[in-house]
Amino acid sequence: MMPNSKLSCRNSRVDKHFMFLESKLGLKVWILFLTVVFAVMIVGETLFLSVSPFDTSWGILAKARVKFWKFDIGLNANVDLAFKSGFPQLKPNFDNLIEHFNFESEPYVVRYSILGVNVPFTTFLNPAKRSWYASWVNTGYVDEYVFHKGEFLSVLGNGDRLHVTLDFKVLETFFERDGTNLSVGVGKFLYLYMGSKRGLGFFYPQKDWMVYLLAYLDSNLELNLAYGFYITLENVTLMFSSDKDSGLVGGVTWKVGDLNVTGRLEREKVRVAFNFPIW
Repeated sequence: MMPNSKLSCRNSRVDKHFMFLESKLGLKVWILFLTVVFAVMIVGETLFLSVSPFDTSWGILAKARVKFWKFDIGLNANVDLAFKSGFPQLKPNFDNLIEHFNFESEPYVVRYSILGVNVPFTTFLNPAKRSWYASWVNTGYVDEYVFHKGEFLSVLGNGDRLHVTLDFKVLETFFERDGTNLSVGVGKFLYLYMGSKRGLGFFYPQKDWMVYLLAYLDSNLELNLAYGFYITLENVTLMFSSDKDSGLVGGVTWKVGDLNVTGRLEREKVRVAFNFPIW
């Protein structure tokens, strides 16, 4: 009986150890959540009760706009609310906590936003996708690429892809290498290119809106499409993008008084929610 008794005691200690680790993990999540909530109450906008009538899900949305010195940071914390055995259960999700980030102190710039006018037209970088952008004078990185952007010469790429644009003001000429495939194109806002990729592109960026469209035949004669659209108005922000790497991603925010209506599309996953201010 002694060995079984020792084994039982050992299992009991292991179970208690795992329970302790789970409680510590849960405590860390709660500390992070309460820290965000406290920051929102002090310097943020408000807390929202999020209700989705289509999948009958609930949640809490904490939004904060933090500005200090040359930093402008938007935080957006979503906490799903579920009921287990009749009791509410919070499930914080901080995967997309940073909604936007902006720091400008010439010659340094760091942003997390829609790329827009910050990049030249390419056939492999969708400027309507939210990405990190950092530069010192005219050189830096964007998404997974390094770049140099000048008035006449722009270069963008990584180990697998390279893009070079020559800007003649009224017309642009570009050369691209994607692996061992080469393409060359010409245009201004509307681009015609040929080589391993043969097609048309359209890129028209403005301060508050932009359009990006790409249609081409690859080396296997398969039709490929990529596009993006972004617009921000006083009470409405709409953005969506689609490409081979990310699929279809989109979002909309519509502010009606104190009520925020938000929608998000990510591949086949669609969510629409009504956000009521509670703080």
